[in-house]
Amino acid sequence: LASQGGEPENVLGISSALFNVYLAEAEEWSHSLEKLLFHWGQAPNKAFPEDAIAYAPSLAGSSATVGFHPLSELARALEHALSHVQNLSNPEVSWLNTFQAAGSEIRKLLHQVAAGFIKPLNGIVLQDLNDISNLDIDSALHPPYEVMDVRHDSAFTDVEVLPVEEAVEPTAAPIAHTAEA
Repeated sequence: LASQGGEPENVLGISSALFNVYLAEAEEWSHSLEKLLFHWGQAPNKAFPEDAIAYAPSLAGSSATVGFHPLSELARALEHALSHVQNLSNPEVSWLNTFQAAGSEIRKLLHQVAAGFIKPLNGIVLQDLNDISNLDIDSALHPPYEVMDVRHDSAFTDVEVLPVEEAVEPTAAPIAHTAEA
């Protein structure tokens, strides 16, 4: 394959120079993204990885620019899912697993395109990201991180805890006896 200028094309059909710049940037961003998502998965209530939301649209935009639509679609879905949960504490383990799977899938897609082929993206990961983006999230189970910080703030350690009134044991209803025939 050759481009209009006689330059050899790659699997994306773009100039070698643009392809190499794209791969270098995308590789760096995807590596950082995957690392952030992994560390967040290890300590989910420490802090939300704000940089992850910056890497995802960068990957989506640059991938769309060079015509790598599967990666662009996945990165955009990751961006939306992360944005949907970014202010919530106590992220579900399934969310964290999905985010890590998306980071790994992005890296896999990049390695495939660098090797000269494009395979379809993992539809399950994409669907899971879209499902997270569309969740109605219970704020009682997932309060904002700021609220969690206040609940664990040392200023509240001296608060007096009042005893709970003793529960009254329910009485058993009398058992009706049937007459034997």
